[in-house]
Order: sequence, then structure tokens, then C-alpha cells
Amino acid sequence: MFSKIRRLCNFLSMRRRLQFFFIALFMLAGSAAEILSLAAVFPFLAILAKPNTALNIPYIRSLAYGIGVHSSSGLLIAITATFCVLALISGCIRAANTWFTLFFSASVGHDIGKMAFSNVLKQPYASHISLSTPDLIASINIDIPRVISGVVNPTLSLINSCVVIVGLASALLLSTSASGALFIFVSSLLYFLFGFLVKRRLANLGSSQTVHTRRLIAYLQESLGSIRDVILDNSYDFYIRDYDRSDYLLRRTTAQMYFLTSIPKIVVEPLAIALLSIFALFIAIANGSQSAIIVIGVCALAGQKLLPLFQKVFESFALLRANEPSLDKVLELLSNNKPIVLLSCVPTFTLASSILFKNVYFAHKESTKYLVSGLSFEIMKGDCLGVIGETGSGKTTFTDLLMGLLQPTHGTIVVDEQPLSSFPIPGSLLIQSWQSSISHVPQSIYLCDTTIAQNIALAKSPQDIDHDRVLYAAEASGLGSFLQSLPNGLLTRVGERGVRLSGGQRQRIGIARALYKKSSVLILDEATSALDPATESTVINNILNLPDQPTIIMIAHRLTTLKSCNKVIKLHNGSLNRRFTSGDFQRYIMSSC
Repeated sequence: MFSKIRRLCNFLSMRRRLQFFFIALFMLAGSAAEILSLAAVFPFLAILAKPNTALNIPYIRSLAYGIGVHSSSGLLIAITATFCVLALISGCIRAANTWFTLFFSASVGHDIGKMAFSNVLKQPYASHISLSTPDLIASINIDIPRVISGVVNPTLSLINSCVVIVGLASALLLSTSASGALFIFVSSLLYFLFGFLVKRRLANLGSSQTVHTRRLIAYLQESLGSIRDVILDNSYDFYIRDYDRSDYLLRRTTAQMYFLTSIPKIVVEPLAIALLSIFALFIAIANGSQSAIIVIGVCALAGQKLLPLFQKVFESFALLRANEPSLDKVLELLSNNKPIVLLSCVPTFTLASSILFKNVYFAHKESTKYLVSGLSFEIMKGDCLGVIGETGSGKTTFTDLLMGLLQPTHGTIVVDEQPLSSFPIPGSLLIQSWQSSISHVPQSIYLCDTTIAQNIALAKSPQDIDHDRVLYAAEASGLGSFLQSLPNGLLTRVGERGVRLSGGQRQRIGIARALYKKSSVLILDEATSALDPATESTVINNILNLPDQPTIIMIAHRLTTLKSCNKVIKLHNGSLNRRFTSGDFQRYIMSSC
């Protein structure tokens, strides 16, 4: 467990490490203050029990005379004031230590959350397609907060508690010798036994908690994401039943964890009181009641300070054990495949001559089946290339390779005589520059719950949006009449995932988003499948008549969608099955009708 915590610390910045060093100094200061406050108890109780004879003790008399105290009452007032001041100083240091610790853990949580999210977001596309979205959401939104509350905070609390325990135990042993030693031994032994007995159970409960939390997130995403089907199929009870079962098990598991971390305090405190009573009895029999009062007073104060610290140590170990599965998930996120190195300044790339596929093959790492095999053809600048093929013929893989999202297993993709695939690291200068020149419109458009204008100028701050450019893109994509029918026009909110819009309206916003970017390469992947033929024809004609004519790659199942293309290729099982000129393809359309 502690080796994993050391691995987590390796991800902390130098600033956080210096802050931890500063907190460690505060912990030592807190321990020293606790020692002084406890050390002041013994003379305080001794003088309180025998105020008239205290000045007869040589070291007390010399100390009292040194500060100008010559009477028993004055000595009692002085020692009481000293005790109060030490207690207040100790309290202030503890408060400051708590504030700095909490602030530090919050800062660490922020750093880890940002690193994990950045690491996930910047993974190569090949990694993204193998990731589970519910797992990622659970790891970032649940596991990271658990690591902070259940690993970072307990670790700091554990260190602080152990430092203070060592200081208090030393002061108690010096003050009461055998009595203090027995008290410390029995208390620590009881907590150790509890920890030994429940550590495996806590680990199992932590794993169960992680599993049930992930299931709840998956149920929420599945049910709310398919709410139309849920309503139409009347499948409410199916999702409610699954949610109810996992939620019940999660709450039950959490309750058991809280019980196991709390039970030692409930058991040890009565035993400690009984033990102090037995101490008092034996000391009173051996040395008299006044000695018993002094020793028991010191032990009682030490116990009042030590027992909560022992409980904190136990709770820290318990939380560390219970949250180990979450720590594993966070370390996995932070240690994931090396993320893409994004360059701060990517030069603008404009296609000047051609895109050439030279005997390109592609298969996923875990598979031996080629999704694309032996692709060889050239796309000239200004071409409008149509791509047809049955489902599973390799059209999507082809576009992913073209956009530099996937790297060929064999073969080369050459852009303007520069081998794109010769750069093995996704995110290299050439690939980033190439990707910045591409606009891609998929069949399913993701829309944010913001305005139409913000969805067209995606990933732009409202103040950075070029509204004239947005309006131009909207008109070119056929949204003009639709926007005129809206009271707020481009400022109309679309709802979550564009729920307030039709499929065709969503697709046209996706096309407008691509046109807003003004890229030199435009990829339309079933981008007009939800449009009626007349609207589709208008939108395609608008795109073909753009002032800065981009190179267009259009993928469609509906053959008539590609009638304006000057070249068409047909893919079959990942291979180039047939090439068409414009005239050939028109005849192919007629023969297919």
C-alpha cells in the first residue's frame, strides 16, 4: 500500500513537495506543543494538591523566585497561567496544522484531477476507442475524490498522529513511568488487534464499493441516454430494479465500512476508563490518594489526547485499505500510455497538391484481422471523392487513417509529398498541422447544451466567436430559414445533446461547424443521411460552390448523395474494390435503381 502512495507522490510537483515539508514542520511544532502542555500538567496538579509545600521543593522554589513569585498562591496562579497559555498555543498550532493540511490535500486533489483528465483526453485515438466511458467518469469523478479523502488525507493524518503520539507517549512515560507505559501498551495493542482483524474485510468492502459505484454510473448513463426506448418499451422497472440492487449494496457496504472504522473507539474508551480506575486503586493503596490524583490526572489528560490519536491512526489505516482499489484506478490513469505532446504553436497547413495512399494496411494491436488492406489511390487537391461500400467494408477506418487518428500497420500515407505515417508518435508537428486543416462531420453530431452559435463555433469562448463567420456557415449549411423561425436565432439553446432539434437540424449544425473552421479538407461521413433529398442537394451544392473550395471526401450509403463527386471508390472487406469516374458512377447509379 505504501509503495503505491510513494508512486502517487512521484506525480506531485516540486511546489507540492515543498508545501509538504512546510506541513511536516508544523506537525513537529504541534507535537512539541502537546508535549509541553502535557509536561505542565504534572507540576500543575502537584502544586494544586499541595500548594503550601510546593515552595519547599528546591527546583520549584528557584524557578518561582526567578520569575518574582514568593507565595504559594502566586505560584498556583503562575503555573495555571502557564498551563493555559501552553494549551492555547497547542490549540492554535493544531488549528493552523489542520488548515494547511486540508488546503494541501485540496491542492493535491486539484493537481491529480487535472493531470488525470489531461492524460485521458490526450491519449491517442487508438486508446480512446478501447476505453469505457462509465469507467472513466467513475475514475475522474469518484475515484480521485476518494483518493484525496481516503488516501491523501488519511496519510497526512497518520503522519501527524504518529508524530504527536510519539511526543505525548514520551512525556507520559517521563511523568508516570510504569503507569503510563502500561496505559500506552494496552491501548496500542487493542487498536493493533482491531486493525489486524478487519484489514482484509475492509479491502473487500472497498473493492465492492468501487464495483457498485461503477454499476450505478453505467445504469444512469444507459437509462437516461436511451430514454426514448425506455419510454416506448416501458422498461422503467428493469433499470430501477438494477439501480435499486446496486444502490442498496453500495449503501450497505458503506455502512459496514463506517462501523468497522468506528467500533474500536466504542470498545477501547470504556476499557481505558476501567484501566484508569484500576490504576487509581493500586496507586491509592500504595502511595495515598494525593499521589493517585496526580498520576491519574496526568494519565486522564494523556488518554484524552492519545485515544483520539490512536483512533485516527486506526481510521487512517482502515481508509487506506478500503480506498486502495480507487488508488489503483487513479495510478492507472496517471501512468497510462504516454499522452500526445501538444505543441503550443502549430503552423497552418493547407493542402497544396495531393493525398496519396500507398499500399496501406491497418489492424488493431490486439487483432490479426486487417480492417484495411492494400489501399492505394490518390486524392488530388480540389477533388470531391465519394466513398461507398457495405457496412464493415472499412470506410470509417479509412477516414480515421486519413485524419491521422490511426497509424497504418503497413504502408504509407503521403500528404503533399510528406509521409504522414513516417512519424510514429501521434501528435507530432506534421500530424497536428495536418489535423488542423481537416473538418470532419460524422453521422451522429455531438451538441452541447449551449446556443446554436456556440455549437457551431465549438470549443470557442463566447467572446472569441466570429458571429459573421457563424452566420455565413449557418447559411451555407441550409440553416437560414430555420434560424429565421426562431425568436432568438443563433442564440437559441439546443438542449442536452441537441434534444430540442430534429436529426436533420443537428446534422446541418455539424456541417456549419465544419464550414466555420474553413479547412482545406472536408470529410462528410454520412453527414446528410437525415436530410431530405432536396435539402441535401442544396447543402451539397453550397459546399461545392464555397469561395475557397476545399478537397472533399464524402462517405454515403445513398448513392445519389455522391452524384456530384468527380471520383468515387468502392471498398469491400477493407480493400479497394472499384474506381469510378463521374460518368461511370452516374451509369452505376442508373443500373442500381
